[in-house]
Amino acid sequence: MCAGFYMHRATDSAFIAKIYPALLTNASYWSNKLVRNQLRDQVTMSALTGMNWSYLIVWECEATNAGRCALLAKLVEFLR
Repeated sequence: MCAGFYMHRATDSAFIAKIYPALLTNASYWSNKLVRNQLRDQVTMSALTGMNWSYLIVWECEATNAGRCALLAKLVEFLR
């Protein structure tokens, strides 16, 4: 699973306000949306685990030129 920091609640509100100010204009909607995203992620991960599958979460910030070596190492370790 590749997850974005904001949509999967992996960061703090200061970061959100700085990077995504437009999303704060309808705070109630976005708050509910983010909770639903988290719940969906939990259900998905539980379902995969229940089928004896392994999963790896890749955060969007890891999929950058600067992070590619660390991401490659993470993928290699996961696939072993």
